[in-house]
Amino acid sequence: MSKRGVMEKLLGLIQPILVEHQVILYELKWRQEQKRRILSIAIMFEDGSMDIDTCANVSESVSSKLDEVDLINHEYYLEVCSAGAERKLRDLSEIEAVINSFVKVKLIEPILGKQVLLGDLVKVVADTIYLEVNEKNQVTLVEVAYNQIKEIRLAIKF
Repeated sequence: MSKRGVMEKLLGLIQPILVEHQVILYELKWRQEQKRRILSIAIMFEDGSMDIDTCANVSESVSSKLDEVDLINHEYYLEVCSAGAERKLRDLSEIEAVINSFVKVKLIEPILGKQVLLGDLVKVVADTIYLEVNEKNQVTLVEVAYNQIKEIRLAIKF
């Protein structure tokens, strides 16, 4: 079976487990650390949060299911983890889902003389996001076209 076929089969096997635990799949991928192959499953609750007990419970359920079907014919480690408090937002729908959150935006071209903006995501209209950026105790509403974003991720406000 091709790598793509294995990933599709894995997704089909774990999706019912994720539904049972009321979590959303953020990412399913293979990664390599030294000689270890790791099947990494990043999950979150609908509100974007996660807790260690849920990760452990999902890991146990997924591990049991993978042992039962014996789909993977090589040694690997299973990692079930949180999508992360500073997770990357991969498309406009993920950006729209976190309106009113603090974000870090890396830009293709500078805006306000900056390559990186930190601010509160206040709205998304069509292909434009609007951030409230606080510079020297002055809040400025900044428009950023989606096609000018190199990367956007949630950020922790200090």
